[in-house]
Parts: sequence; C-alpha cells; structure tokens
Amino acid sequence: MDAPSCDDVYVYIVSIFENIGDSVATLALGAKQRGRPRRIGQRLGRYEVIGIGYNASRVSSAVWLAEGSRVCQALVRDANPLRERQHIRQPARAKQKAAARKGRMKRAKSRSAKRQR
Repeated sequence: MDAPSCDDVYVYIVSIFENIGDSVATLALGAKQRGRPRRIGQRLGRYEVIGIGYNASRVSSAVWLAEGSRVCQALVRDANPLRERQHIRQPARAKQKAAARKGRMKRAKSRSAKRQR
C-alpha cells in the first residue's frame, strides 16, 4: 500500500513476522524522541499503527499509521536526523577508541621493556 509520508514519524527498525500481530516496529514521534516499540493497534502520539510490513514499490520496510481518516507511512529508508547524527559520531568514536588502544599498547610495551632490563 502506498501512502504519503508521515513527516514527523521516524522508523528505527521493523521486525516482520508471518503472524501479523507479532510484527513490531521501533518508532519515534519527532526527531528528538527515543524510539519506542509499537505493534499494530497501538498508538504513537496522535497516530494509530495500522500496518507493519514491506513496501515493495519503495523498497523498504514500512509502518502505516492512521490519524483519524488520514493514512500515512513511515519507511526505514526515510531520512532520520537522529540516526544520521549517530552514524557521523560512530567513525569519530571508533578513531578515539583505536587511539586509546594504541596508547595502552605502547605503555604496556614500555613497561615490559623496563622489566626486562
């Protein structure tokens, strides 16, 4: 089912199961809120989750939500400011960890060399 995008709903992960009632999506209402797991029939702010599945035409897992009679969809592939910030921070953090590990290894080698003298 194709529907317009829900501009203020962000999808982090979607787990689709054969039994539709078991499917779950982690959603956030607004870019600054934490993701919350939701199943079909549960509410997210003013929306009600009406479907969790795969949108083949958009090549993405999707969640369909209703706000009154209006239906919209949120896709995993849609832009997500929080997720994008985390991706930017991850490489920097990995570099910091690598530098710290390198420093620890250097100190350990130095101590080992001193003991051998």
